[in-house]
Amino acid sequence: MRYLTIPRLRTQAANIQRSAFLLGGPPVLAAWSLVHAIGRRASFGVGAVALIHHDQTLLGQQFNGVFSPQQRRGAAYTFEYKSGAGRDYSSKNEHALSLQPTASAHMTVSIIAEVTNLHSTNAVTKSLYAGRFSGGQIVDHREVAMFDSLSAAYDSISSGFCVMDRRDLLVGAKEDRHSAFVAHLGCDPSRDNQSWISATCVGYAALTPFQRRRGAREGYTHAFAEPLIGLVQYKSLRSVKVETQNGLWRPTWLAEDVFVVQQALNNQQEGEADASSK
Repeated sequence: MRYLTIPRLRTQAANIQRSAFLLGGPPVLAAWSLVHAIGRRASFGVGAVALIHHDQTLLGQQFNGVFSPQQRRGAAYTFEYKSGAGRDYSSKNEHALSLQPTASAHMTVSIIAEVTNLHSTNAVTKSLYAGRFSGGQIVDHREVAMFDSLSAAYDSISSGFCVMDRRDLLVGAKEDRHSAFVAHLGCDPSRDNQSWISATCVGYAALTPFQRRRGAREGYTHAFAEPLIGLVQYKSLRSVKVETQNGLWRPTWLAEDVFVVQQALNNQQEGEADASSK
């Protein structure tokens, strides 16, 4: 087992709309998807990924404390429909392009991947040249490297905030998980070591059966799905290295129609989970 590092990956206009009701949140699932896609092309295995946040610049404007995401108009964002006069761009103005709501940001992250059968980083570097991360264009990154231990991989990154899984905060709140979710997002940061709590998409649940549909990529079976939102926490890289948690997100099928990425709970969190289930 070795550890691949993609340091200071800089992305332009990355998507930050994690669901219909959530903007922002670290792109954990996008990090896994990027390395998984590269692994398929370069024929190496990916066991897990760690995401380290460095910087994010939201694209938009803020007025009176309200942030309005930057919107773009163009042919790729239009929705055409049939009307009595033929195809049209807008129901109110036939000369106006329709608007598809978007939310994006420039961001800089580092990714560490647990890999097997990867003997050279050349294929990884080549894939990043024309790659995209969270829907945004990859414009720069530092030298891709390999390490024999996770500790050495973290040391090479040196600084940043590791994104940690905090699903343990919802343990015991099965009857009212929505209220618990909102309460933790709005909690006092100085209480119970719960600073920098955020939320993001950590997986998908299928809404329809998997089957072959026209237009599906590469002929794979397809299902319509909804995003699964979970709690995460930004922790300094220095503190993560001395904790029992290692920061690695692993893919898991919780059911035949539910896919998530999650981290292993530490001993204290596992004890709380066991107690709440009894």
